[in-house]
Amino acid sequence: MISQTMLGFGRSKSCIRELAAYGARRKAEIGADRVFDYSLGNPSVPAPDCVNEAIRELLSLDSCTLHGYTTAAGLPSLRRAIAEDMRKRYAAELDPDKLYIICGAAAGLAICLRALVQPGEEVIAFAPFFPEYRMFTEGVGGVLVRPATVIPSTWSPTSPIGSWSMTAGKCPACCISTTTPFWTTATASPSPCPASGSATWL
Repeated sequence: MISQTMLGFGRSKSCIRELAAYGARRKAEIGADRVFDYSLGNPSVPAPDCVNEAIRELLSLDSCTLHGYTTAAGLPSLRRAIAEDMRKRYAAELDPDKLYIICGAAAGLAICLRALVQPGEEVIAFAPFFPEYRMFTEGVGGVLVRPATVIPSTWSPTSPIGSWSMTAGKCPACCISTTTPFWTTATASPSPCPASGSATWL
C-alpha cells in the first residue's frame, strides 16, 4: 500500500536538512546573530519595504478573494506583470499566456521533469547540485547521471558563475539517445555536450 521508492527517499539522509538542523542547534547554543545559515536558502537580509507593503495590502482584500484558487497557470495580471518586467529589464519578449506560475522551485522542477522525462530516460546533473534532483528524477522513472566535474582549489562560494568545468571527455560519453534534460545550477554557460537525442537545459 506504500510506495517503496518514496519510502526509501523518506528514510535516506539529506545533507541539506542535516545542515539546517545543525544550524538551528548552533543558534540555540551561541545566538542566531552569530550563525549564517544558508542551508535551505534562508534569507540573510530583510525583505524590501515594497514586499512588506504588498503583503499588508493583500490582507485588506476580501478573505474569500484572498484565499481562493487562481486559474491553473496563475493570475493573468501576474503573468502580464512578469512579462512586462522581463521586457523592461532584459528586453525579453514573453507571451504572458505561455507563463506558468509555480509555488516554489521544487514544485516547478517536479512539473518540468514529469513533462519531459519518460521512464528509463537519463537526466544529467552537474555537481554541485541540489540533492533532491535525484528524488525528482527517479520519482518519474528517470535515471540521474552525474558526470565528473572539476572544481578549482581556489573556488569559493563568491567565485564567478562558470568557474568550474566538467572533466574533459566525460560528458559526451554520457549523452546518449535516452538523455533528455540536463540539470544545471552552478553555471550559466555549461560546457558543450553533443547528444544524439534531444536535450533540454533546466
